[in-house]
Amino acid sequence: MSILATLGRVQLSTKLTLCLAVTSTLILGSYGFIQLREEERDLRSTAEHDLRLFGAAVGLSVEQSMRRSSDADVERTLQELEKRDPAVDVLVFNPAAQLTASSWGAVTSRALVQDHVPAAVRGYEADLFFTGERGLNSLVGVFPLRDASDHSLGAVAVVWPLDELRRDLDATLHTAIQSVLSLVAGTTLVGWLLALVFVKRPMRRLTEAMKAVEAGDFVTRVPHHGEDEVGVALAEFNSMVQLLRDARTQLIAESEARERLEAELQRLDKLATLGQLSAGLAHEIGSPLQVLNGRARSIAARTDIPADVARSAGIIDDQSDRITRIVEQLLNLTRRSPAQLRSIRLPATVQAIVDLMETEARRRNVSLRFEYEPDLPPVLADPDQVQQVAMNLITNALRAAPAASGAVVVRVGRPGSTDQLDVEPGVCLSVSDNGPGLPPETARRMFEPFFTTWKDRGGTGLGLAIVRSIVAEHGGTVDVESNGAGSRISVIFPVPSNGVTAVAS
Repeated sequence: MSILATLGRVQLSTKLTLCLAVTSTLILGSYGFIQLREEERDLRSTAEHDLRLFGAAVGLSVEQSMRRSSDADVERTLQELEKRDPAVDVLVFNPAAQLTASSWGAVTSRALVQDHVPAAVRGYEADLFFTGERGLNSLVGVFPLRDASDHSLGAVAVVWPLDELRRDLDATLHTAIQSVLSLVAGTTLVGWLLALVFVKRPMRRLTEAMKAVEAGDFVTRVPHHGEDEVGVALAEFNSMVQLLRDARTQLIAESEARERLEAELQRLDKLATLGQLSAGLAHEIGSPLQVLNGRARSIAARTDIPADVARSAGIIDDQSDRITRIVEQLLNLTRRSPAQLRSIRLPATVQAIVDLMETEARRRNVSLRFEYEPDLPPVLADPDQVQQVAMNLITNALRAAPAASGAVVVRVGRPGSTDQLDVEPGVCLSVSDNGPGLPPETARRMFEPFFTTWKDRGGTGLGLAIVRSIVAEHGGTVDVESNGAGSRISVIFPVPSNGVTAVAS
């Protein structure tokens, strides 16, 4: 495990270089070892061939001398061989396997051949074998000697030193080692350069680009060439960065649009609240203010009162007129503009609000799902006010849905029996949640202005009142269904009849 951990910290280019070096060493080393063994076999085969020729020549000369029964000729033959190649030892044995003659210094080699002589004396085939460490000290050949009648004359043994063969093998080994090391070094260097150019540098650029993207730079790009695996990976990274950049731009735009829409809706809510207050104020103080204004004018018109009383009555008259004008200005400021009715597709209009509320739903950890039936007829409505209705209904549903397990379903479809609404023709917008449901008293009063169960969460009690006002202005209907498993508010917008065009209400 420690080796794997160590390799895990090594750079990829270094790993590839090491793998290439080890692989080339194994392959080239194996090839060099095989070549060295082949060379050794060839040298041994050559040495055996030369020894057979040499032994046959020596045996023939010794046989002729023995046939003449001339030991002097045998001695002269051995002396001549000693002069030509002092390193070669020759020993002559009689049919009893006893040593009868040898070249100078060959007595020390007797122990090498003594055990092989009896078999050679009795047989017809020469016996060749290698001696020493790894069989490279000397090559020994024992050759049988026969007379003309094929009777044994003994045997001649030749001990051939292999010093030259060892030198050739050592030279071949050194050459093989140098060649393998040179090839491994060259292959490793080339592999390292290739890994540096095609792996390490692209990966370093990719890492730097990733750090830049992590820091928020979505403009960075990694240059790449070729269509290999690394090139494809870099191209895919560039594509991913472009997708992230586009998604980020879209999220920023959607966030800005949502903030603008929320600000506008908040402004409308504030205006609606102010309008309700203004309307209530005008209703509650209108009559007393008219009485006060009339009495002040009557007093100011009399001539039989002191001047200071007349002056005070005039001031009361002026200030009451001023209060009336202020209330009228408030009513003019907060009075909602008439609905601009036109033929619209309700699913597309509601979809924009659902998309807008996705962020709020995720923040509350509530599932928000939108469903709609295909081929719905267009409705006659003001798209801005329809979106305000959808916004208020979805906001209330998200508040009612439990955190973590909450679910809100927004549906646009044809009215059905489950909607408990008897308005035809039309298109139904329903918003349901899986909250605790509504108590009967809350369900009865929920559309009243300033009635709210969300005071601790910033509720004003005007959202559903505005919904009912807008729906009524569009000629639609709104209904509430609630039980212990949740609530559903359904709104039906009318479908324009044939030949009816959009007009201002």
